[in-house]
Formats: sequence, structure tokens, C-alpha cells
Amino acid sequence: MLFALSHQDGTLRKTTKSVVLNLPEEQVEVVTCLVPSTLRTVHIIDGMATVQMMKFAGTTTFGELAMKYFTSIVSPLSQSTCSEVHLVFDQYWETSIKGGERARRGTSTSLEIRINGPSTPIPKQLCQVPREPAEQDQHV
Repeated sequence: MLFALSHQDGTLRKTTKSVVLNLPEEQVEVVTCLVPSTLRTVHIIDGMATVQMMKFAGTTTFGELAMKYFTSIVSPLSQSTCSEVHLVFDQYWETSIKGGERARRGTSTSLEIRINGPSTPIPKQLCQVPREPAEQDQHV
């Protein structure tokens, strides 16, 4: 077991993602942009990073928002060698470090919205994309 994730007695260590992510990066050359490849490729997209980056992308209805996200997510498929795109969202189990942190912080309130179709307006309350994992789960 990596001791970056736990203490010697096996209990989970509270840490930031960057501590764990830096370990493999020390072993490889990190580039800012991938060079085009003639090999078959698969794109893996961090879902919550995409949500936080795009936010509402100037849209006013859920239909417009869905089209903006769809276009962004499938755009790698326009490359001749890209055959798959995977959109991945984090999931935090109760027994994880994040699960323990959630329990320590307590629960948060969320806004539930019924989307009846593409013309459903985006409420003004959703101007801020959630940063807490418990809130993120409610929005995905």
C-alpha cells in the first residue's frame, strides 16, 4: 500500500489529490499537448472538470446546455484515429478519504430541478457550479 494514501497502521491519511498525482508524474515526461497520432486513440474526459470549465456556456435552457456539452464531449471523435470517448465522473465511497471528509463536514443542501424538456429554463440559482463532492453528485 502506498504510504501517501495511508498510515503504517492502515488508517487512511487525509491528503490532497496533488500529492498522489505527483508520484506517477515523477516517472514520466509530462507534455502540455498531445501530438497527433496515427494510432487508434481513446479520449478520457474528466466530467466534473468539464462542467466547472464550461459552466453554463452562455445558455439559457437545458436543451441549449445539453447541446453545448454534447458538442464538446464528442468533438474528439472528429479526429480520424479517435474511436471512443469516455466521460468519467468521480465517485466517492463512504470508506474513502473523501467519504470520511464528507462525514466530518456534514451534509449540504441542494436544489432539485424537474427538467420537463429542452425548453426548460436554467434557474438563476444554478449560476455557481458546486465545488463540494456531495453537491457535485447531486448535479450529475
